[in-house]
Parts: sequence; C-alpha cells; structure tokens
Amino acid sequence: MDRLQEINEYINDMKIKKTIFGGYDREDVYKKIGAIVELFRKFTEEQEEKEKELIEGYEKRLQASDMLNTELNKKLGSLAAEQKSVIEEKEKMREVYKDYCANILQQYSDSLRTLSAEFTQILDNVTNLQKDIMDADTFEKIGAEMEQEQIEELPEDESSCCEALCNEILGKKVSEESGHGEETR
Repeated sequence: MDRLQEINEYINDMKIKKTIFGGYDREDVYKKIGAIVELFRKFTEEQEEKEKELIEGYEKRLQASDMLNTELNKKLGSLAAEQKSVIEEKEKMREVYKDYCANILQQYSDSLRTLSAEFTQILDNVTNLQKDIMDADTFEKIGAEMEQEQIEELPEDESSCCEALCNEILGKKVSEESGHGEETR
C-alpha cells in the first residue's frame, strides 16, 4: 500500500481521547500528531531514498554516456586521422600510378618510334630491291630485244658466223679456266 494512503487512513481512523470537561486530551493529541509526523518523516525519508537512487542511477548513466561519448570521440578522432592517412596514401598511389603510366607510355612511344624507323628502313630496302629487280628485268628485256634486233639484221650466214665466234669465245674461256685446274662449261 502507498505510504500517503496509509497516512490518510491513519488520520481518518484515528481516535483521540476526550477530556471530562470537553475537548481533547492534550497528551493524546500530541501523541497522535507525533505519530503522524513520524509517518510523514518515514515517507519523506523513503522519497529522499528513492530520489537519491534515481539521481545515482541518472548519474551512473550520465557517466557511462560521457565515457561512451569520450570513447566515440577518440574513435572518431582515430578514424578521422586514419581517413586522412588513407586519403594521403591514395593521393601518393595516384601519383605513383600516374608516373608509372607516363613511363609506360614513354616506353611504348619510344618503341613505336624505333619500330617505325625500322619499318621505314625495311620499306626503303624493299623499294630498292624492287627497283633492282625491275632494273634487272628491264636490263634483260632490253638486252634480249637488242640481241634479237642484231640477230635479225645479220644475214643468215653471218648468224652462223656469230655462233662460231661465240663458240670460240666459250672455248677460250673453258681452256683458260682448265689451266687453273678446273673445268667449267
């Protein structure tokens, strides 16, 4: 039962002694008032104890909250420092990667220039070779055409004379080479 309700019932149920001449017995009134005061004192002590417990509970929670806030602030500071460190590291890595890419690009560019120069040289060589081949073919064609024209211009018996002259030149060449110990035909 609630303490105030108990006090209220005590006052309502209280019987104070009466005196012979009318009125209430003074001592009995003081006893009853003393009992009521004692009930209120106990009520006040209980309320103060409850209030004290509540205050202590709130203070403990406040201290715990302050400790948590302090820890969170430390962690937040640590995370902020770590984030700053990560950002700085990221920037360093970005610079390193940028330099790496620039070096690779330069190497590829140098290799491409070298290959381009070599390819140009190869194309020049191929072009010169084609010219040489064409010159040789042209020379053979011109030589063959001139020979054919000369042969056509010669009379028939001169033609056999040319053959004899060629055979003679070839024979002379064979005999010269056989003097060296080799025979060619």
